[in-house]
Amino acid sequence: MMKTEMKLLLCEKGSKIEHFGKFILQKPMFLLVKNNIITIYNEATEKTLFFSTFGKLLDELNGFLMRENQVDIQLRSNFIQPVNSERIFAVSPETWNSFLIKHNAAVLLSEKGILVGRFSMKHNINLPFLSALLLGLSRLPIHLGFFVFVAFIPLFFYFETHRTWKKLIFDSFIFSFTYLTVALHWISLVTLPGFIGMYFLYGLYFFIIFRFSKTNLAQAISVFAALMRLD
Repeated sequence: MMKTEMKLLLCEKGSKIEHFGKFILQKPMFLLVKNNIITIYNEATEKTLFFSTFGKLLDELNGFLMRENQVDIQLRSNFIQPVNSERIFAVSPETWNSFLIKHNAAVLLSEKGILVGRFSMKHNINLPFLSALLLGLSRLPIHLGFFVFVAFIPLFFYFETHRTWKKLIFDSFIFSFTYLTVALHWISLVTLPGFIGMYFLYGLYFFIIFRFSKTNLAQAISVFAALMRLD
């Protein structure tokens, strides 16, 4: 039984053209063997090729991609992003040159250093919702006032993530809806239209805070102080 040659072979000395079985790659810059799949990024064509261990071409996609748990993750200029998803990871002011994802860990390389971190596609609980729920419960006369000391911790973690405009709007109104429904629901008994209007007013308020909150302690404290002035 004839086996397909799986190594990259240099055609001629000094040439940038290499062979992978019957395939000719002009400028391959990355090769990875994982889960019986061989991943090669061809820099000349800016395409990623996926081969089986028998040399069969499985897929050919534009860009520099990595396949993890049947999900294709693409390397952008300064972040990585799953294909067909708005979620982005490892946002950096530096340009990433290469990356590797394996066992929920990501390694990214730039000219100034290497980043190693956890990578997971799992959807965790909405952090603004959790924070608003704890804050709302702390304001009710049910002896849960101590929740206020931990209510903002989920927000601090949230501020460390990258948020798209769509997610910012969604999370802002989730925070507004949850907090008002739990803590100030009694206003609806006085004026229902006014209570509904408060959802939009508070949603806009939280959107501004979420939009301009960065990942340093000073600004996190300023957000904390702003939220404490809700009354």
